[in-house]
Amino acid sequence: MQKYIPIGLLLILTALLVGAGCSDRGTNVPDTPTEYAVERWQISPLLNHAFSPPSPDTTYSPQLLMQIRNENDIQEIAAYIPKVAMPAPLGEGKKVPLLVLLPPQDADKYFYFDHGLLQIVEELTEEGVIQPMVIACLGNDRVFGGYFFGNSYPAGFYDDIIADTSEYGLVAYLNSRTAATIDSPSKRGIGGIGMGAYGAFRAVLKHPGTYTSIAVADGPLDFDGGFNGNRGLIDLFDDALAEQGLSPANFKAYDTSAAWPVSRLFIGGALAFSPNDTACTYQILFGIKRIVNILTRDQIPDSTTLIEDVVKADMGDWDFHLPFDGSGAVYEGPYNIWDRWMANDLETLLGDAGAGPLDNVNIWIGTSPQAKWGYHEMTESWIQTLQNNSYQPDVYRYNGYDGKPATDNQYVYELIKQMLIFHSNNFGD
Repeated sequence: MQKYIPIGLLLILTALLVGAGCSDRGTNVPDTPTEYAVERWQISPLLNHAFSPPSPDTTYSPQLLMQIRNENDIQEIAAYIPKVAMPAPLGEGKKVPLLVLLPPQDADKYFYFDHGLLQIVEELTEEGVIQPMVIACLGNDRVFGGYFFGNSYPAGFYDDIIADTSEYGLVAYLNSRTAATIDSPSKRGIGGIGMGAYGAFRAVLKHPGTYTSIAVADGPLDFDGGFNGNRGLIDLFDDALAEQGLSPANFKAYDTSAAWPVSRLFIGGALAFSPNDTACTYQILFGIKRIVNILTRDQIPDSTTLIEDVVKADMGDWDFHLPFDGSGAVYEGPYNIWDRWMANDLETLLGDAGAGPLDNVNIWIGTSPQAKWGYHEMTESWIQTLQNNSYQPDVYRYNGYDGKPATDNQYVYELIKQMLIFHSNNFGD
């Protein structure tokens, strides 16, 4: 049976939380007076949920059972609930569409709220530009910044959470906890920025039919840079080594730090796409606390790009294989480490999904040539791939201006507006 965090549905976010913001908050992200937020913000800030297999079943997806430093299997979630959807006497108890938003690397469940979601959704709803909707915002992993919302034991099995419509998935959980959502794919959308953009597309490709609208902005949407095949994430291999001052001689000292975001990008990705432990058998033991006992590990017998001891024994002792060697070159090798990443590239997932996985999905993509880490080029390449497969996404291209380039999260406020309008139009009447 799934574990639930004991929380109230209609908790109001405290003034302390409202006052907290991202370091890149600027004039494009207006502050909200504390008293206004406390009075008007209909939000369940701790809609967290434990995703783990039904006890004592080990045949179902492990979900977050063995995710690093997540011994309670918690996915952090904060949800905006419009007043009209709240039960009487607070509201009308009206059922509304559901929108799921995935965050970029290093961002928590308050990322979109910190960038103006409160102001935007209330203003646009009041003006009649968008219809009321429940907006569920997920947090990213806080240890390595994120796992691309991929699938593995140490990273978590997000394919079996975000878009799985079974009773154990995110959609069923949100439907049961908010009692305010219309349980229909036509009234269900997903989106994300950065790593969340990849995760959103991954979800709709892995589980076609769960969501019928997707809106994303610049992210790692094409791992090898598309048709030339040697750009994309490959351009960041040298950057990761340079962050740590590594060379072929000391490559095995590869490590993580909050000051090394590109390095951590590859650690999270490697734990998801090329972990040393490719398969495990395990048992779940209960006593004073739950214990996961890993019985056997099927491991990759190639140590060329194996990085050990980043994840300590008390955190599961998970090792991983980077997709590049100490010189920053793509490493394929006898066990195809880079191929394991490319097996998770969106173009590959599109082909694996069979005929027309996005036929009934309306697509919006935002991109700026000033986006960091080459995400713009990767996004443009993915747009081209979609068009070559007869999909016609709505593309929103934008730029910063002198003194305020669109290099990071400075324009999230405007992106949220565009994304909400797009989803609302897709939800229809």
